Amino acid sequence: MTVEELEERIKHMEEIVFPAILERTQKINEEYSKRYNNKNIMVDIPVGSHVIVRLENRTSKLALLYKGPYTVIRKNRGGSYELKDEQNELLPRNYTPSELKVVNMDESNIENEYYEVEDIRDHRGPIGH
Repeated sequence: MTVEELEERIKHMEEIVFPAILERTQKINEEYSKRYNNKNIMVDIPVGSHVIVRLENRTSKLALLYKGPYTVIRKNRGGSYELKDEQNELLPRNYTPSELKVVNMDESNIENEYYEVEDIRDHRGPIGH
């Protein structure tokens, strides 16, 4: 190849090939972004909200699924949340949004009445069980 042919080839690459590659790469990145945004819902929990924490490694189906309520103190730069309990003590670790569930802590809906069962009048199982 001569120098002129090389210069012509470089000019062709700069004017046609590289812009086409850039355009195609941008389209693919936009498609990936759309797919990611449609699939993954970003949750932003406001500071001061009441949340409960999903418990991992439950020993049985009857074990508690959530623990709490806790109050959100702040959101860290990485997206995890710092929580405090009802005694205003910080929890030992931070929690990701997928581990948290926002709850409505309306003070007026909480009932402080307790009831005691005196006796069971009818039982469905066999006698003696």
